[in-house]
Amino acid sequence: VYLSKLDNTSSALETIDTILEEDPEHSSARELKIKVLTDSQQWSILVDYLEDNMLRENDSEKRSSLRQQI
Repeated sequence: VYLSKLDNTSSALETIDTILEEDPEHSSARELKIKVLTDSQQWSILVDYLEDNMLRENDSEKRSSLRQQI
């Protein structure tokens, strides 16, 4: 809602972060956070987020994918 109707990136990220605090493995929220950070060109935050995810990821293919995104 914050993004599509109100174009409010900061509120959208706050909502996504709240979801991820409750469920860090919520795949839709993780993907949406990457999209929002990319679309808003928040590169340093995006890189930090991708690096954190890469360190937590157990699946080698997913780690590789995250590394490529960085």
